Amino acid sequence: MPHIIVEHTKEICDVPALLNALHHSLAGQETVQINALKTRSVVLDHAVIGDGSTKSMMHITVKLLAGRPDDLLKKMTGDLFDIARHHCDISKTRITVEAMPLHNDIYKN
Repeated sequence: MPHIIVEHTKEICDVPALLNALHHSLAGQETVQINALKTRSVVLDHAVIGDGSTKSMMHITVKLLAGRPDDLLKKMTGDLFDIARHHCDISKTRITVEAMPLHNDIYKN
């Protein structure tokens, strides 16, 4: 059920290594089971970033069923942000992370 979706411009870093690190970090968090976790990347062919001085970006979306406390979500997004910073050159890549709820009544798996 949890999903990690990494949208990014081309050639930001070793994407398979990044995805593996993100996947296992979230799997190690309270309330997440690795068997249900899905992690993927989406390469952006075109992006406009800020004033144009930065050419690379990465946005990580974590989708989870609702009901987790905000402090746990903050820890999850913070850990994923730190992993992305470790894998990518932060002087050249804008990195953002957000957690989004999946609605229990309408999400099917």
